[in-house]
Amino acid sequence: MAYEITGHTVLTGLLGSPVAHSISPMMHNEAFRQLELDYAYLAFDVGTDNLKTAVDGLKVMGVRGFNLTMPDKNLMCSMVDKLSPASEIGGAVNTVVNDNGVLTGYTTDGIGFMRAVSETGVDIIGKKMTLLGVQTTCRNHHIHGSIQPIFYLVFSVCTDSHEVLTGQKTRFPVLCTVL
Repeated sequence: MAYEITGHTVLTGLLGSPVAHSISPMMHNEAFRQLELDYAYLAFDVGTDNLKTAVDGLKVMGVRGFNLTMPDKNLMCSMVDKLSPASEIGGAVNTVVNDNGVLTGYTTDGIGFMRAVSETGVDIIGKKMTLLGVQTTCRNHHIHGSIQPIFYLVFSVCTDSHEVLTGQKTRFPVLCTVL
C-alpha cells in the first residue's frame, strides 16, 4: 500500500519539548504503514506553558490520540477527562486517547512491559524480579506490578533522589533508590 495522506487520514502525535530528536514519528508511521492504517504521527514541540492550549486544540480537531514526554506527563493528569488506574496511582500520563471528545489518560510502560514479557512465553505473575532503570520507568513498572501480583526489587537511576539523599546536585544519573 502506498503511504499517502488524504482528507481521511487520522492524526496522532507526540507532545513535549524538545521532540525533534524523537524516533517516535518514524516508528509509529512505519507501524501504520505495515498495518495499512490511514493514520499519521507527528512530533509537536510543546512545553508545559502551552500544553493546555495544545491539548484543547487537538481535542477540538478530533486528533485520535497522542503521547507525552516529560515534563508534560505529570501535568497531563489534570487535563484529561478520565485516568486509567495506573495513571491515577502514578500521577502521570504518557498516552492520551480521544474518544469523541473524551480524553482518557494512560501510562503504558508497565502494560507494554508485561505484554512483551508474556509474548516471549515467560510467566512473571507472582514471581520476584529486579528492575534497573530511570526513575519514571521503574515507578510505572512497579505501579503496574501493584495492579497485578508481581514482587519487584526496584533500583531507580535518577538525579533528584540523589540530591535528596546527598544534598548534592548532579547532572548524571546515579543508582540511588531501592524500593
